Amino acid sequence: MVEGQSEISRMIKLFTQSFWSHAALYVGDELLKREGILKDKLLHSFRDEAYRMVIEAFVGKGVIAEPLNKYRDYNFRICRPYGISSSDLPEVIADVITSNRTYMFHR
Repeated sequence: MVEGQSEISRMIKLFTQSFWSHAALYVGDELLKREGILKDKLLHSFRDEAYRMVIEAFVGKGVIAEPLNKYRDYNFRICRPYGISSSDLPEVIADVITSNRTYMFHR
């Protein structure tokens, strides 16, 4: 869970009466294991940071993959899913990655 700093994040927090404006899914190095060209782009853009990636969706921007260290100056909370087995996790991550094939990368 992330306490975003954008104007839309402030509005979401106001209307939901929550500290958190959106969620990001930690996928680690799973993007590097999927596609050759994607792996090359990630390594070129983020070098070693490409092994610790998050995926998130933004209004008007789409699905974005960025390094976890993007959040070093943010208020965030790590939540672990309740009732999901460790054998289900790869399937969940694979579904998120394959259903969102268009990634933008930010630096």
